[in-house]
Amino acid sequence: MRSGGSDTSFFRLAPLDSNPLAIQLLCALIGRNGARAAAILAADPGRWLLYFLGLAQENALASLLLERIYTLGLRDLVSSLTYVQSANEVSASDGVWAGNSLATNLQRQSAIEISRYDDFDDKFVTLLDGLECMGQSVVWPKGISLSRSLYGEPFHRSSGDFDCILRQQDAAEFVRLCSSLDYALLRGDPGFCNQLEVGPTSSLAELFASPSPSMTPSAVFGLSKNGWPLIDPKFNPLDRGLACKELERFFDNAKKLQWRNRTFQVPCFVDHLLITLVHSEKDRFHGWKSLIDIDLLAQQVGRENGWTEFVRRCQAEGVTLSAWSGLYLVRDRFGTVIPNEVITELMPSQKNLSIYFTFAVEPLYYWNCSSLLTLSLNAAFTADRRNKIPALRRAFFPSRDFLALYYCNKQKLSIIEAWVCLMLHWLLLILPGLLVRKSFGQAFWRAAQQYQHIETSGDRTNTRTT
Repeated sequence: MRSGGSDTSFFRLAPLDSNPLAIQLLCALIGRNGARAAAILAADPGRWLLYFLGLAQENALASLLLERIYTLGLRDLVSSLTYVQSANEVSASDGVWAGNSLATNLQRQSAIEISRYDDFDDKFVTLLDGLECMGQSVVWPKGISLSRSLYGEPFHRSSGDFDCILRQQDAAEFVRLCSSLDYALLRGDPGFCNQLEVGPTSSLAELFASPSPSMTPSAVFGLSKNGWPLIDPKFNPLDRGLACKELERFFDNAKKLQWRNRTFQVPCFVDHLLITLVHSEKDRFHGWKSLIDIDLLAQQVGRENGWTEFVRRCQAEGVTLSAWSGLYLVRDRFGTVIPNEVITELMPSQKNLSIYFTFAVEPLYYWNCSSLLTLSLNAAFTADRRNKIPALRRAFFPSRDFLALYYCNKQKLSIIEAWVCLMLHWLLLILPGLLVRKSFGQAFWRAAQQYQHIETSGDRTNTRTT
């Protein structure tokens, strides 16, 4: 499997029984396999106990693991395990208290997690109040909603930022309301604007520009406030560079969740499982929190007999590869009950070169951040070829309006000017985004991210450039 981003290294995901004991213990506790966890704890912990505590701290899982330890009847066994650090290990174990039992270390880490959760939760409620007038237009996925619905305690699932999903036409109102809460648009961060230095960024309309209706921007903008979590709005539930086929159905199927006398919208469980599976593959399955989300959501979909509809939506959106790989992984790690027929129906092709290249290419399909070679390999060896190839072909021949917006600041183009812009557009498609940013991109598009300042006066929205 190829690592994400610009990293060209490759790695393999080993089956659970080939992983270190620390990971095996983590999976046994999460999967509620008390017998396996007791067997690992009864053996000499040796050098892996510090690694286990590091995993718990790094992934904010201490409170969840403590809950599992108590419910599985392992408290006494865990309390008897003590790790004493040697001098050369102190610097590598920040947050681990030497001489204390495993249980004590987890309890202290858990107290920190609960405190951070309480602070996050108060800010989330404040944000909900500020966005109340948008009603059902904003959907809150991942940890924000799952922690308050599927987990035993909300602090068992931490969140680092405010992820939300909304329609493109609601972007201006969303920015205005967040600005009233003293949030400001992030500037100059490619992680929150993939178009930075590979496209115009002077207005919200330009940020949504795409040469093909089937290709949609992923990271459009983010909002920040000193001392508060970032707001990361997405305008495509699956957030992978391709338009969602059933976007309106997604919003229609969203459910209401009550929390602290507030009501907010969350994805239905089937959609939520799709979102989490695609997100996990984008992160190359590194995040433990995403895997636990998949485990809990899969259990819920099974209880509601939703597997048939889940497979249909996977096939409709072209995310069968993400679904198969994520479900296969949680079944191996946590023993999650996934029907064999679901795994079989989602399984990718094992023919020709696909078996070697399926996970060796970038899973995201960003037209202005990836080279033509990367996009072609993605379309050839991963799922959803029937949508990716036509979308890529359409991107080579965009409308004159798109060319004017993207390359000429909306100026009316003559035929010759349109051809010049088209050749520049082809160059942008062919070259890797990183190379464009380091070459003509910095000269052609301003490096500093610029947006329109959104103001509202009565029922009319005005804009002025800042």
